[in-house]
Amino acid sequence: MSSIWVHSDWRSQEQYRLRRRERTRWVLLGWTLVLLGCVWWVQHHVDRLVFKALLTDSISWGIATGLFVWYALRYHPARRSVACGYGLAVVIMFVLINSIVKWDLASWPPEAMDAPILFWGLWHWFYLGIIAQFALSYPQEARALGLHFNHWPRDIGVGLLGGGVLAGHYLFALTFTGASQVRVFPLPFLVWEASFQVFMTLATELFYRATLYRYLESERHWDFWAAAAVVAAVGVALYLVKARWTSDIITIVGVIFYVIILNVINSALYRWTRSLLPGYIAGLVFHITAMLR
Repeated sequence: MSSIWVHSDWRSQEQYRLRRRERTRWVLLGWTLVLLGCVWWVQHHVDRLVFKALLTDSISWGIATGLFVWYALRYHPARRSVACGYGLAVVIMFVLINSIVKWDLASWPPEAMDAPILFWGLWHWFYLGIIAQFALSYPQEARALGLHFNHWPRDIGVGLLGGGVLAGHYLFALTFTGASQVRVFPLPFLVWEASFQVFMTLATELFYRATLYRYLESERHWDFWAAAAVVAAVGVALYLVKARWTSDIITIVGVIFYVIILNVINSALYRWTRSLLPGYIAGLVFHITAMLR
């Protein structure tokens, strides 16, 4: 009869594994609450547009990017310093963009949508460089969370399909409000908005799919619907914090509906493909459609 060899330190290793999993839970939960709380405070206590935009963007996207990096490197000894470094890079990016473009503005969108200064929005593309640098520096960790192009033809195709279906539903719904015509923006404002969507869609996929959803599904072993529901709830909470209930109730309900559906679609795409690319493409299609309607 063959014997089974058991590591003499198996109990301490199991305890360490459980402590590490608990640490991950509290880090993700704690910093998500910090993100929501800080954005809420800024929206209710900061009046000047430039500072409100600067603080909201820097806090929300800096923390979201830092959490993604920390989660990707959660077994790496330098995870804290690396996560802080990438989060700080995002903060600096938004400080520069908002300081230059929105310093003298009283409202957004600006009255002068053809102002050349809006071309500074192209600096939002710098975020793609930040994430590309991370993927090149830590390729194994990046691929493990779906940051790769292994099956890019399939991923782009299903992303276009998912985003196209939701965008089609959105345009169909607008026909009942009489607001279905396509708006034509001046080129500078169009460049700003499109560049912001390129950045924002990637940042949300890194935070919602590669971090929150991946953790709930892979480490907490939640089923798809439970994990997708929590991720969608965080997305809705962040929208409500930023909106401050200043829009009419029909607009708020409509936005909440599409935030939930887009999150569920992108979570399903991520679960099926194990890639962030389909959700990124789907999000881009939907957000650009909503921008031009």
